[in-house]
Order: sequence, then structure tokens, then C-alpha cells
Amino acid sequence: MKKYDECIEKLTNTKRFEGEISTRERNLYRAAGLTFNVGKSEFIVIPPKKYFDVDNPGKTMDTSKMIEELQYLIGFVEKISIKISNKEFTSRAPQNVVEMEYKKINDSMGKIRIIRETLDFIYNITPFLEKKELLKKSVTDNPKFNDKQKELLINEIEQADEYFIEKIEKLINE
Repeated sequence: MKKYDECIEKLTNTKRFEGEISTRERNLYRAAGLTFNVGKSEFIVIPPKKYFDVDNPGKTMDTSKMIEELQYLIGFVEKISIKISNKEFTSRAPQNVVEMEYKKINDSMGKIRIIRETLDFIYNITPFLEKKELLKKSVTDNPKFNDKQKELLINEIEQADEYFIEKIEKLINE
């Protein structure tokens, strides 16, 4: 198949993945649906920068559909969880029906995990959330704050954006 790679690249305005592209970029292009496989070769569609910016994918990539699907799946899992937590339903329904409901939850949770990982990858959320957790722990462990102050600070940390996290961090470390 490699002998056709050059022809495929020219016909489709793509490039074949090779060593010059980082894993981060490859995953971003995959998350954006801009890759396809021909045999064992993987190709990337290279859109103009105004449509997809690898350096700032959240700016150019429309994630609204992913967020809508995430919200739908979370609601779906909640509904099915309520259904299977109903003892009357589980006692009256055939075993295969109950198993199908559990399978629906497992499948949906897998999709939720993939969407969250993709959004996290695009927007780089995890370091921010980890920083929030570390700040909450440092507030809890800090003897200079009384219980009421700790409660207020933790509440502020949970609601804070990146700018205020830096401000709270300075306050805690004084």
C-alpha cells in the first residue's frame, strides 16, 4: 500500500502520519475526525488554520455536539440507574432485560469517558482540576485557617476560574 501513499496524498490533500508529527497533534487530529486509514497507513486531512488550529484547538474546533452528547448520555445513565434501582422493576423483569439495562449503562459510561477525555485533551482541563484539588487539600491541612475560613475557601476554589485560582493560591501560601 505504501507505493500508493504519494498518490493518495495528492488526490486528497493529506499527509501520511510519520515521525514528524507529535502524539499530541495526532490525537487532536483524530479527535477532530480529520484522519482516515488506507491499509496500514494513516492519513491526516490538513485543513486551513482558520478551521483547525493545532496550537489552540478549543478556539477553532466546535465541541458543542460533544458537549450535547455528553449531557444526553449523563441524563440517559441517570434514568436507567433509577430504573434498575427500582426493586419492583428488577424483580418483575426477565433477567436478560435487566442485563440489557446494565449493558446500556456500561456502554454509555464508556462513551462518556471517551468524550470527557477528548474534551480534556482539547481544553487541557486536568491540570487545572488537579491544581484545584491540591489547593483544597492545602487549605484543609493548613492550621492558620479555622473551620469556617476553610469552608469558605474551599467553596471559592470549587467555583473559581484560572485567574482566581492563582489569587487564592497566593493567599494560601502567604
